[in-house]
Amino acid sequence: MLYAVSNPLLNLRYNENFFSIEFSSIRHNEITSLQYAYMLKGFNKGWVHCGRRQIASYTNVPDGRYTFLVKCTGADGQWMDKETAVAIYIKPPFWKTWEFAAGILMLLAAAGIYLYKLSRRRRQKIYIDNTIDYFANSVYGQNSVTEICWDIARNCISQLHFEDCVVYLVDKEKNRLVQKAAYGPKNPKGQEIINPIEIEMGKGIVGTVAETGKPLLIKDTTKDERYIVDDETRLSELAVPILHDGEVIGVIDSENKKRNFFKEEHIKALNTIAAISANKIAEATAEAMAKENEIKVLEINKMLAESQLMALRAQMNPHFVFNCLNSIQECIVTQKYGEASKYLNKFSKLFRMVLNNSGKKLVTLAEEKEVLELYLELEQMRFEKGFEYAITIDEKLDADEVLLPSMLVQPYAENALWHGLMHKEGDRKLSISFRLINEEVFECVIDDNGIGRKRSFELKAGQSKAKRHESKGLAISKDRLDVIERQGYHASLQITDKQDQNGDATGTRVTIELSTELTN
Repeated sequence: MLYAVSNPLLNLRYNENFFSIEFSSIRHNEITSLQYAYMLKGFNKGWVHCGRRQIASYTNVPDGRYTFLVKCTGADGQWMDKETAVAIYIKPPFWKTWEFAAGILMLLAAAGIYLYKLSRRRRQKIYIDNTIDYFANSVYGQNSVTEICWDIARNCISQLHFEDCVVYLVDKEKNRLVQKAAYGPKNPKGQEIINPIEIEMGKGIVGTVAETGKPLLIKDTTKDERYIVDDETRLSELAVPILHDGEVIGVIDSENKKRNFFKEEHIKALNTIAAISANKIAEATAEAMAKENEIKVLEINKMLAESQLMALRAQMNPHFVFNCLNSIQECIVTQKYGEASKYLNKFSKLFRMVLNNSGKKLVTLAEEKEVLELYLELEQMRFEKGFEYAITIDEKLDADEVLLPSMLVQPYAENALWHGLMHKEGDRKLSISFRLINEEVFECVIDDNGIGRKRSFELKAGQSKAKRHESKGLAISKDRLDVIERQGYHASLQITDKQDQNGDATGTRVTIELSTELTN
């Protein structure tokens, strides 16, 4: 007979799966022919006969529940029926437990949700950017106001993935808002609206936007008493005004069945679309009353209206805009259509970049260089290559990584051109260079061989008050540098009056230093 075990249940950790079990019969010393056999049920396939050895050793036993059995022979050499049993439980490692598996599943689910939302936000941004780009680059030509309104509604649905979109225009005689286009349930086919409605100024959400000139985002229409049901009740609404010359001429309105559907990025997108479309609607209205030979001039006026908005946002000198458009108009009037087309293409490309960059705090050095080149190319065309320019970037500077404020350099280049070079006889040269000073700072140098600041001030003082122009671009650029410095980054500005050995002015050098660590 075997000794009774002291603990019929052994609990082992997963890394304690190398173990030995000793056993013995109370008559081990009396019976010299006594034999032993043992078996780890669930691990051994059968009994292990070990003779008179009183130990069983196991290595690398998988986690799980087992029963260790041991038996011995009697005095007659026959195996005894009674077996001694010990239950053994080897705990699994933590990574095999259901708690761990559940935790992993939860992490994977959270990661999946995060990636889905991130992907959704990226897709939404792409949709918004494509929509704005479409409206910024579309040319309507002979299209009527109604066709433009339908195009707005259609593209807000297809590009921004709205459920519906309605464009209202103000009827000044009735002092009401009239539905001009609608995509969604109210538009079964073509340019047809089911039961078009009119809204009084100041009534409902749309009327409030028209009266105040400010956008409204309603996250839950059931909590807003101003909500007016049109074709069916929806739970969220976004309405933005269409403004032209500070006056509301219409409203773009969209509703959705979901609460909290519309976000801030939707407001920005519709505001931009409304700003661009306002000029197109105004132009289409003017074109409807104009003669055929006035169409080209009206197109220039449309671009002027759009450019004034872009120039304001980009802090560019509006006089440059007017002068460029006047030059294009002059080319058209004098039938220089090829030159006008080339001029117009560069002008459009410049302002598309200005529009795209206007929403960014910082742009790459490569983007800033492209804007400067387009600006200087336009000025060269206007003055029939009356000056030379060069823009260089140090090879040590990564133009696609280094950031600086958008349109920071352009006002200094414009100032050098207009106040330094244009009053000079002979060769006129402008140089703009970007150079890495050290790992933390780079510099931009705007260098001209013009008449210098002193002579420029004298000429300006001699002009009549009507001809004087005080550009705010330089002051704005200086303020932007001051803000960067207050944020803890390196930013400095130095203006040097160049002179020859006789003390005569030989031009002006502007040196701007900026941190290479600026981030959006």
